[in-house]
Amino acid sequence: MKQKTVLKKIQEIILPYLDEPYEITLDTHFLHDLMINSVDYMSIITDIEATFKLRIDDFSMYCIKDLIQFIMKNSKKEDWN
Repeated sequence: MKQKTVLKKIQEIILPYLDEPYEITLDTHFLHDLMINSVDYMSIITDIEATFKLRIDDFSMYCIKDLIQFIMKNSKKEDWN
């Protein structure tokens, strides 16, 4: 599984929740940079969990880089829809 593939999928999940377009990179911080509310934050977590078939703890959602590392380490599915 490639980091770029995971990043692209995460971007596809997050972008509909943003009020304004934002370039999501590895260094993007969920709450500080994306300025999402708590309801959207929980929805994003749920969408990511469903997509990658895993459970995410809050410590893995600090920034995009941390989340990708967590997904690459813990996800068993290579082909996500």
